[in-house]
Amino acid sequence: MTSSSYLRRTTTVLLLAAVLAGCGDSPEKQIASAKAEMAKKDYRAAAIRLKGVLQKDENLAEARYLLGRAGLETGDTATAEKHLRKAVELGYDAEQSVPELARAMIELGQHKKVLSEFAGRKLASPQGRAGLLVSIAWAQLASREADAARKSIADALAAKPDHPRALLASAWMKAQDKDVRGAETIIDAVLAREADSIEALGMKASLALARGDRENAIKAYRRITEVRPAQIAAHYGAYTLLMQENKVAEAKAQIESLRKVAPKHPMASYLQALMAYREKDLPAARDRVAETLKFAPDFLPALMFSGLINTQLRNYELAEQHLNKVLAQVPNSFFAKRTLIGVLVQTGRADRAVELAQEMVRQAPENAEVLSMAASTYMLAGDAKQGAALFEKAARLAPKDAKKRTGLALAHFAAGEATQALQDLEAASAEDASSVDADVLLVLQHLRAKRFDKAIEAAAVIEKKAPDSPATHNLKGRVLAAAGKPARASFERALQLKPDFVPALVNLGRIDLIERKPEAARKRFEDAIAKWPKNVALQIAHVDALNAMGAPREEIRKVLERTVAAAPADAGARRVLIAFHVRGKEFDLALKAAQEAAAAIPGNAGLLRVLGELQLATGAADQAVATFTRAVEISPNSIELLLRLSDARTATGATEAALQSLRKALALKPDLRDAQIRIASIQSRSGHTADAVKVARDMQQRQPKDAVGYLLEGDLYAREKKWNEAVAAYRTGMERTKAPLLAVRLHQSLSSAQRKQEADKLAADWVRANPKDGYLRNYLAERAQAAGDAAEAARQYKALHDQFPQNQAILNNLAWASYEAKDAKALGYAEQANKLAPGNPAVMDTLGWILVEKGDPKRGIELLQQAVAKAPKAAELRLHLAKAMIRDGRKDEARKELAVLSALGDKYPKQAEVAKLKAGL
Repeated sequence: MTSSSYLRRTTTVLLLAAVLAGCGDSPEKQIASAKAEMAKKDYRAAAIRLKGVLQKDENLAEARYLLGRAGLETGDTATAEKHLRKAVELGYDAEQSVPELARAMIELGQHKKVLSEFAGRKLASPQGRAGLLVSIAWAQLASREADAARKSIADALAAKPDHPRALLASAWMKAQDKDVRGAETIIDAVLAREADSIEALGMKASLALARGDRENAIKAYRRITEVRPAQIAAHYGAYTLLMQENKVAEAKAQIESLRKVAPKHPMASYLQALMAYREKDLPAARDRVAETLKFAPDFLPALMFSGLINTQLRNYELAEQHLNKVLAQVPNSFFAKRTLIGVLVQTGRADRAVELAQEMVRQAPENAEVLSMAASTYMLAGDAKQGAALFEKAARLAPKDAKKRTGLALAHFAAGEATQALQDLEAASAEDASSVDADVLLVLQHLRAKRFDKAIEAAAVIEKKAPDSPATHNLKGRVLAAAGKPARASFERALQLKPDFVPALVNLGRIDLIERKPEAARKRFEDAIAKWPKNVALQIAHVDALNAMGAPREEIRKVLERTVAAAPADAGARRVLIAFHVRGKEFDLALKAAQEAAAAIPGNAGLLRVLGELQLATGAADQAVATFTRAVEISPNSIELLLRLSDARTATGATEAALQSLRKALALKPDLRDAQIRIASIQSRSGHTADAVKVARDMQQRQPKDAVGYLLEGDLYAREKKWNEAVAAYRTGMERTKAPLLAVRLHQSLSSAQRKQEADKLAADWVRANPKDGYLRNYLAERAQAAGDAAEAARQYKALHDQFPQNQAILNNLAWASYEAKDAKALGYAEQANKLAPGNPAVMDTLGWILVEKGDPKRGIELLQQAVAKAPKAAELRLHLAKAMIRDGRKDEARKELAVLSALGDKYPKQAEVAKLKAGL
């Protein structure tokens, strides 16, 4: 036995002996002795004595009160709260017991409970009143009631100006108001009177950290551990700062100090795990974090850390289990999602990895790191197009990120310095023997540039780094396929490593289809599903394959319903079923599927959003409000959900509630256009145009080179037909940014203000100064056509066609305008458009009608029939077909087409013309 352990045991024995020696004393004497021990700050001895007293009489209120106070002083807050509450129930002096109970509740985080129990409580003594008011103030601060908290603190100081906790609360408020010096003055004054005040020392550490003074923060934390050795948070704070200062030896000593006073506390083993991880001893880190979770199975940092360590040790099942536990409590945890994506990719569930990556992108659409991670996920899942798009956006968002060579490469790509970027990526790949991020980027860039040999080389580097990953061989296969080389072996190797690796199965299925072996593809999926019937990703890939084969909808529906039945808690399967019904315009079935999904997986904000969107689309706005409200409760920082909640509230007429949602979105992102535009729109519709204009001008001030603020202000005035004000707004915008839409809006407003000469001059000047911009010219063409000036419309469309000769829409419009202008070239233009876009219903309609007019009804009607077959809901095309048939004497056929149009009722505004044609038959 060491001397230190002997001393510890001897001290404990002597302490127990001293307490037991007094067991024969009366409760009053025992309580008096406990008070004396507490006065000497020997709270441990006092607690043991008081517990002995309560064993004889558990209803001694004063003993309960003193034991509660001892618990507060030693950091045993839960025990303190229990005994203080019992003291209050037993009728102990409220002036003493109530403030201490409230304090214990605050330390336990029971802020709402403090307010509900004590907000209206009045105490008579200055000391009691001040103590209770301080706890109420902390509860109000936690509830974001800052003004109420300030008043409570002021009232506490008015009751007792030198109350330490009230002074510290006032110091905290000063710190929040950026008066750090004033806060420190108050804290130092408290410490001058009470050098061992744990609260004051804790605040001193926090303020030191706020100004970057780690040294004094460490001193404060260490002082706390001297005063109260079992103060775990102080040990953790000191350890963290020492590690940040790279004082590893001192950090280890801090861990040992904690282990001496609390050897079985989860934080002790957790800090040991962190240290082992730093020293690259992963097995030791794994064992220590497992020990932590044995004592504290729901300790989030340990669960997160376990997920990371076990991922690196390839214990994927345990890693996933712990990461999912984290996400169940913290759904928006970036670190947990990023690590879980790695697990999912490594275990062949790329579809779920992509789904998780999509969630992260929705949460942080402007975060370059999120976008890069999501891009890599898409690439590994085989979606190179989406991966490229996200990588490009990441490059735009982080052009100066040079912390890592991979980030630097993104910056070079953004600047168009592809050669330097590739060199950086090659260097990053060489420097990091474990990460494949740079290599994936290299593969992507070589593929996009069609440097297939280089892409194959880069994929070979990934194969060396991660030879046992099925994702590696799947990516290699994708590269080989793009290069026109045999890729089947790579995909088959991925399946050897993981037989249910879905991306490889999908790619093999594609090869089957390319080789015109649809039955082989079908059999491949059916065999795999027979082995792994609960693999949702496999079932969904099967659906995609069936779609590619042109399988009947009924067959696809059955597969999807079977998938949902096999995995009712899988959100991805349910989303695919909902989307299937939406694509088929089966909105009732889509809504039913979304309701069932939300009921089966109640905590999934994404499914609630889908349900809310369908409710809005089907006119159930009140239900949509309830749905989006639930979704926001789950993901309170989701800007998109707040916007959709505001839309739903607006649809129900609850404009003030809608504005509240939009203001919350703006609090998350102050320059959020979508929220600003919605706010202005609501204010304008409510008759508060001046307020709406203020929003627009605030946008202009924040982003003076962005056209949106000027467009919004002009549109607000145009809505009220205040054309001159609209002109001024649009013109101001054009002085600062040359946006084509501003030119269009300005032309519209000048025309509406009867300022034709200015409008004509604007159009001429714009076209001359911006010869490559077709936006205004297209607007002028459409405007002329609507005004019945077919010749002017044809002139504008001809200029556009000369500029964009391969644009079939422009050519089709030119053909129609020329036809209306009785220009003989109309037929030639229509024939050209049909060659550019064969099978386009609008083009076939134009050409067909012109052919009928030119005396070729047979070919014309054939084209019109084909157009209607391709676009059966396009009523205008059907009207043209009916007219053509009447001209050709095919009255019975014409009657059938007109009957279809009549059945549309008010949905088709040309019913009078339809009725006239029917009467003429």
